[in-house]
Amino acid sequence: MKPVDFAGPSCCREFPGISSRQWADRTPISTQEKMLEHSPTLVDRLTSRLKNNPVTAVLIMVGLVVIALAGFTDALKKLIHVIPAFYQANVSGDWRSDFLTDPVIKADFQYIFSLKADRDILYGTARRLVPSCLGHEDSGICKNHDKPAAVVDGRINGKEISFSCNWRLPSSEPWKWVQMRESFHGRINGDEIRFIRQDGSNAPAAEFLCRRFAPAGDEPEKQNGTATTTRHNNK
Repeated sequence: MKPVDFAGPSCCREFPGISSRQWADRTPISTQEKMLEHSPTLVDRLTSRLKNNPVTAVLIMVGLVVIALAGFTDALKKLIHVIPAFYQANVSGDWRSDFLTDPVIKADFQYIFSLKADRDILYGTARRLVPSCLGHEDSGICKNHDKPAAVVDGRINGKEISFSCNWRLPSSEPWKWVQMRESFHGRINGDEIRFIRQDGSNAPAAEFLCRRFAPAGDEPEKQNGTATTTRHNNK
């Protein structure tokens, strides 16, 4: 008598090459194992949800774009601050103006600027040097004439610079002094800076030229050209 094949040949159609006996002796797969084999992955679940919720998918994409742009902008700002601006003019050094005339003290004077740039920040000192006061710095209207003033609110952008200075200057009344703030806007052209200066009074803006120089000494030599008149009012 032939053994009865309870599994039957039809049971192995899905697995050709496996005998009925091998099919009967196989280890049964548990329900949990079957669920694990066919359970969707995290990517599958996310993809399915996005397909079923197009609005959510669009919002996520917009959020990712915004995050990417914000990161790129921040990185670009840091890169700009790290790499020096190759187009920025060289302003660091000492500069001396043409002679200007102060109507209050009836004397000519020069601006002496010692400037230095750090990226887009400009700082340094400024002086109003009166040649006739050299050697008489502690007497009368010459007192404090050569005292340095700090360069404040300094900025440099390419060839354009701007800054302000706060001075303590003699007034039109004897032995009285006034506080005056002057603002300077200049354009660098090689070893020259053409400035426009404004003060807190209603006086018109004054234009003058500064040239780079090596400060071998503080005593200026009078340069060719007509002196420019400047004035300051009592405050």
